[in-house]
Amino acid sequence: MACFRPATFQCVQMIGAALVTCVLWGGACWGVSAQAQVDRDSNVARSSSGSSSGSTRRWENVFKDGGLESLVQYVKKSVVVISQKGRDGQVTGQGSGFIIQETGWVITNFHVIGEGRDLVVTDLNGSERRVNSIHAWDRDWDLAVLSVDGLEGTPGLDWAPIEGALQGTPVIALGSPQGLDYSATLGMISARREIEGLEMIQVAIPIEPGNSGGPLLDLQGRVCGVITMKSAITDNLGFAIPVERVLKLLEAPNPMSMEQWNRFGRLSPAVWTNVFDGGWRRQAGKIQVEGWSKGFGGRSLLLSEKEPDTIPFEVEVNVALDDESGAAGLVFGSDGSNRHYGFYPSAGSIRLTRFDGPDVFSWNILEQMQSQAYRPGEWNILKVRVEKDKIIGYINNVFAFENEDTAWRNGKVGLAQFRGTPARFKGFRFGPELQRLGPSEDEVQQSLVKLAELDWDKADINHLAREWATNANAVQIATTNRKRLLELELERLDELAKQTRLQAVYSEIVKRVVPSPVVADPEDGGKDLYKNSDTDLDLAEVALWIARIQNPDLEVELYLEELDRIAMEIGGGLEKCATQSDRMFALKNYFFEVAGYRGSRGDFYHPENSFLNEAMDDREGIPITLSVLFLSLGQRVGITGLSGVSAPGRFLVRWDHPNELQEQEKENTKAAGFQLLDIFDEGKEISQASARVLSWSISGAALSDDLLAPASGLEIATRMVRNLIGIHLSKREESKAIPYLNLALELNPESTEMRLQRAIAWIGLGKRDEAKEDLQWALDHSDGQYDYHEIRKLYDSL
Repeated sequence: MACFRPATFQCVQMIGAALVTCVLWGGACWGVSAQAQVDRDSNVARSSSGSSSGSTRRWENVFKDGGLESLVQYVKKSVVVISQKGRDGQVTGQGSGFIIQETGWVITNFHVIGEGRDLVVTDLNGSERRVNSIHAWDRDWDLAVLSVDGLEGTPGLDWAPIEGALQGTPVIALGSPQGLDYSATLGMISARREIEGLEMIQVAIPIEPGNSGGPLLDLQGRVCGVITMKSAITDNLGFAIPVERVLKLLEAPNPMSMEQWNRFGRLSPAVWTNVFDGGWRRQAGKIQVEGWSKGFGGRSLLLSEKEPDTIPFEVEVNVALDDESGAAGLVFGSDGSNRHYGFYPSAGSIRLTRFDGPDVFSWNILEQMQSQAYRPGEWNILKVRVEKDKIIGYINNVFAFENEDTAWRNGKVGLAQFRGTPARFKGFRFGPELQRLGPSEDEVQQSLVKLAELDWDKADINHLAREWATNANAVQIATTNRKRLLELELERLDELAKQTRLQAVYSEIVKRVVPSPVVADPEDGGKDLYKNSDTDLDLAEVALWIARIQNPDLEVELYLEELDRIAMEIGGGLEKCATQSDRMFALKNYFFEVAGYRGSRGDFYHPENSFLNEAMDDREGIPITLSVLFLSLGQRVGITGLSGVSAPGRFLVRWDHPNELQEQEKENTKAAGFQLLDIFDEGKEISQASARVLSWSISGAALSDDLLAPASGLEIATRMVRNLIGIHLSKREESKAIPYLNLALELNPESTEMRLQRAIAWIGLGKRDEAKEDLQWALDHSDGQYDYHEIRKLYDSL
């Protein structure tokens, strides 16, 4: 069997509370030469019906012949760059578009042109052209068709046949990603699938900002779809609007002049001032904002032209964030520019911030908290009361904080958006004292009592609706609150079931690998006795229980029975008097030749490579997983002296020779009495010197003599768990890392490193209280290994 040399992998290292990793993978991108030209008539088959003449060379053949560059050079003459301009004439956004054959119309995305925005279209030659009108537009489908001055005779693109956008079809995306005009990328159609109720073309192509509105082309240069959005899952996945949807829009246009368009959704300058040129507009009675503004960090303000004329005063708005990881809310005390207060939800927390200048160094977070009154994904009422010596904040009419900052009192009030967060606002108002709108607390409480007492089996909903219609607002609030309470109870029940299951798994692992003291023996000097000796430990069983954290349906006993069956198969070919060397030869032969177990090279850091059941199913795994499997089978086959070596960077297997073999093997192994086997590299026997070189090359850490000693079951289990923690934290999957961090602390309760790692994970999940608890433990148990003052600073920041 061929011997595959191990690849060098970048190791994941824990350094204090920091996790350092680098895993990058990108899609292919083809550069385009501006000099290449192609004759349209002799090289391009262009027909809206999808037919081509026999004399026309098909682009599929051009692709095979290496002529892809020619195709790109031709079609990019029909691609344009579309820029939004703000009030000062500066570009505030940019996307792509393309010209339709013989019409001069430009197809793009609705979000590229922006409502109420001045537009400029730039062609391949760099000429800027004026947009005459919006010929057609559809907000839901994210489509727009522009009538552009002077493009009537410009070469345009034809539509691909509707039935041509099939799974597996090679396609090209053209656009201006990240401002890099006229870039081409090759990929294929992955699927046709429904996204939020709309049928889209899924493409395996890296899609970036600026690609939006560009054409998705087949290899005949025909348009299959309009690129519309980047996937939130991976950079190498995007979507396009199918051509049939564009054709339907063109059948029923809804034209609007640019004069009308520039007023479309625009807020009255007599009422509002748009600071930093943000994407603010009014629709259906609500104020909406989206896109990044020119303010530092994407800060955008919409300020009321009218100012509070007394102190104290109150400001209130109802806000809904379309992205809860972002931030948007109230502004007060503004000088009309960079100075102001902000009160807003931000990434799961509620903040009161004082902005004294244009950059982050002049921003001061005065209050940051989590409020049970805040309802993620819903409308929330934010209100602040500004008095002479304090600021009081409320969330949904529930007290949130009282702060004594007095830096600014006079100034404008309004709305704020940060980091391009899409948000909606309604009910903005301010005055000396705002009366509560809507039903009273008593009315809402009475409705809640009625809901709680309902017998749903007998209730007539239509009758109840007529009866309660006179107090509809109170009923609406009460039903929303009741629904929220039930959802919260369901979440807590799910969490209780999950944590109970996990704790049972932790107990199974701990009782197998963690030595537990029993009653001391007086005749043995009073020394404690311990159970859980590694002598009878089945590492495979421990590894399977670890895998069950991720897969609750995993049946441990079935895999253990499979191991027993495999051991019987190996042992079936051995004589009763077989020597240890005979048994080792039989195990290696089965493991690497018959079963074909191998080290994983393709996706080394995938979590499944750390699960023993997956290694058994797929015959593939990382060093520690394969080694545990090898050790467990060796134990069942009757090989003595096998153990694991927890070497840095590469887990190895150690075989302590039986007495009769030690002398004859001593010269070959350069070690007295044991061999080192690299199970990841097909059981290759390596010397101690080679093992040290291997460890250093992978991890940069030295392999000391102590680390060559047999690892305990606890050490092996801990290493497997640490691997999984590192994998998930490197991918910013804090929620998946937490169960393994919990297990790591069950195995080693005094580990400050794991406490700090878990604190960082809690912070990533927005769970400040849990993070503070772990940080406080680290402070209380400081032993000098970690910087006490740095931990204290992190604790105080929460």
